[in-house]
Formats: sequence, structure tokens, C-alpha cells
Amino acid sequence: MKTRFQYTRLYNDPRWRKLRAEKLKQQPLCEYCLQAGRTTAADTVDHFKPHHGDQGRFWAWDNLRSCCTPCHNGVAAVKDSTGVIPGCNANGEPLDPNHPWYTGG
Repeated sequence: MKTRFQYTRLYNDPRWRKLRAEKLKQQPLCEYCLQAGRTTAADTVDHFKPHHGDQGRFWAWDNLRSCCTPCHNGVAAVKDSTGVIPGCNANGEPLDPNHPWYTGG
């Protein structure tokens, strides 16, 4: 399995900087915070589905999420390792529609 450090060349590509800037321009708020009922400025772009070097997933617009640094380092990291977005909304319902709570698992 490749490590994040092996993908550095993709993040250094000028196309990534342009894509990242466009995503933050079109969605300037953290999408994880919005889902939880909070409004926070986004400063990072996360790959919703880990790309693991897959160029198709890396460049896919629909695989990008604007997020704040705390969500990127916390929520997104947990999602990457467990497959489930942690946390709940104001009603106490899990944020992730694939959470076992919804599926009875």
C-alpha cells in the first residue's frame, strides 16, 4: 500500500492548486460542519473517497469536499480509517447515511 508521501507530486501539481482554489471558491464553507449544523469557513479540500494514488479519484470534482482544518484532521481522518463519518446532527442522528444506526447493523 502506498503512503500519503508517495502522492506528494500530485499535490504539488499546478492543476491541483487550481482545482483546490476553484473548489474553495465554489464552496467556501466546511461541508462537514454544514452537515452538523455549524457554519465554518473552509481552508482545505479533502478527497471524500481516498484516492490512494488513483488519478481518476484524485482529479474527480465529485470526490472533493471543502472543509476546515479541524474536520480534515479529525472527521475526515476517522472516515478514512473507519469508513464512517463520525458525529451527529442537532437531533442526535448520525451524520453518515451509511452509519449502522440507519441500516440496523
